[in-house]
Amino acid sequence: MRDYLETAMRNLRYLREQNASSEQDLKRLVVEPVLLWIGIDVYDPAVLREEFRIPQVKALTRADYVIMKDGKPILAVEAKGTEENIEDGLKQLIDYCNYGNVRFGVITNGKDWWLVDEQWKENPQRVFFKLSLDSERVSLLKLLAPQNFHLLEEFARNVEKILQLDLTPTLKEKFLDTTAKEYIEKISTKEPSPPSSTEGWIDLDRLLRLMKEKNIRKFIKCPEKVMINSKAMSVESWTQIYREFVIAYVEKIKEPIKFPKTQNLICFDHPPSGVYPLDYSRLQVKGKTLFLLTRLATYDKLRAIKYLQQVLQLPQDSILFPKEWFEELASSK
Repeated sequence: MRDYLETAMRNLRYLREQNASSEQDLKRLVVEPVLLWIGIDVYDPAVLREEFRIPQVKALTRADYVIMKDGKPILAVEAKGTEENIEDGLKQLIDYCNYGNVRFGVITNGKDWWLVDEQWKENPQRVFFKLSLDSERVSLLKLLAPQNFHLLEEFARNVEKILQLDLTPTLKEKFLDTTAKEYIEKISTKEPSPPSSTEGWIDLDRLLRLMKEKNIRKFIKCPEKVMINSKAMSVESWTQIYREFVIAYVEKIKEPIKFPKTQNLICFDHPPSGVYPLDYSRLQVKGKTLFLLTRLATYDKLRAIKYLQQVLQLPQDSILFPKEWFEELASSK
């Protein structure tokens, strides 16, 4: 397996020897290999986005990279030239985090990597940890991977508490070293993520696969509850589930949505002409009047929800079903 960290360090040495301070070279030859070493698939847009648009008060700006989780940016990355003072770019990175609703950021000139916590308001620079690419602590960069995000939050909280203690610099460094070693150990042992709030639930993909395997197209017992947009709710019918899903994400619906090979799923103001009016249900929500195609078999309703997930770029857990109900369905003949 290729050692991406060694590749990044070799490329950094070359750029510094050539006095090449191009930000583009640094991103391609150093930052991206480091991200690959961390465990981030730089070719997956669901995990990493480049030149990410962040609207600010007076202008639109772009972060060099953002790391994504569940469809949302969780960390901004700002790259500077190899000879640049990265402290000069801190305000820009903090603005990215602030306006983009991103808590964490990292700024680097290749050699130095500074971690920023936008929530740490007591510190104007927001920097809570610094490390070098050739330091013994470099493994802490793996905290930036989405699967380690809970560890990054813990690490930031513990480090910030130490930095605020009234201690001598030597004693602070001793505590920081102990904390760094603790989290390097957690990363290396691949500590499992904390229990998810969605434990006991299954996603729509698993349900659709089961229905396809069992050739269930028309009738299926409705669960007594579902989780939509992280909120559990009692339900009585598949049509209600379908409607509640649309209502939960109505703000993301900006234009009519057409279901492939059939009529519009969602129309504004009135149902499409030439259709039976009772095929559509009228929804009045958040100032919008929508007409939702509801005359669909159960399987097609679920496929329609799946299609909306894709069109609206929603995470898989935007709708979940009880695991106990699913297992009962799976065991039935």
